[in-house]
Amino acid sequence: MRRLVPPVVPAYGVTPVRVANDALVTRAVRAAMAEEGITQPVLLTTIPTMAGVVGSLGERAAVYLRVDDFALWSGYDAGAIAEREALLCQVADAVVAPAAHLLEGLGADRTAVIPHGVDHEHFAGPRASDPLEDLPRPRVLVAGRLDERLDAGTLMTLAREEDLQIVLLGEAVAVPGELRGHPRVHLRPPVSYGALPSWLQAADVLLVPYASSPLGHSLAPLKTRELLATGRPVVASSLRGTADDAELVGLVRLAATPEEMLIQVRAAL
Repeated sequence: MRRLVPPVVPAYGVTPVRVANDALVTRAVRAAMAEEGITQPVLLTTIPTMAGVVGSLGERAAVYLRVDDFALWSGYDAGAIAEREALLCQVADAVVAPAAHLLEGLGADRTAVIPHGVDHEHFAGPRASDPLEDLPRPRVLVAGRLDERLDAGTLMTLAREEDLQIVLLGEAVAVPGELRGHPRVHLRPPVSYGALPSWLQAADVLLVPYASSPLGHSLAPLKTRELLATGRPVVASSLRGTADDAELVGLVRLAATPEEMLIQVRAAL
């Protein structure tokens, strides 16, 4: 595989900038295709800002893989994303998503739901060591980007339990101070994909504690399946992307409130 990073200006809501970005991306990708001898490719995009590039690469098909509703993410230009996404759904040959709710309201004619896939052997394989050996059990672990999606109230409810150790593993983008300074909350920096299974398997319960919000209910977390592959019990917020997933019924313990989350963690232990 070849990784190419075309130059763009992050201001797709400004028409001249958007037009310039489309031209820059098209030129860079066509040059790379020429170097690799690629003709008539299948174009797969996971970001709606590529709407203006579709049709300019000589592709025989274009697919939009909608992994998230980016218009709901903080710091993004929701209007520009909605406009680009509407266009992309018109010009793409198919729109695919890991969950049915991510296809609602798009107006796309050709759609398909393809659930996330997981490298089971990678996550279920024997761990090399216990990276949490400095912490007593039981350990409750949250892995991934630690940002506004997290339900801080739920984590604080768990942290108040004197016998639980809460591990937050990942890039700490938005972690409230009350969690950062708590003696039973342990922030650990991100680890590589190769090292991740050992960390997950060192926990007693794995948690997906997303807040109940429009953003939270739009998610279809890949991590839920990755956590299940470890064989450890998984407790998750009762959000649409998990609660409505027929493949996860009976495998994931769901909780709608911080109190329910604590009950489910106790039951899992």
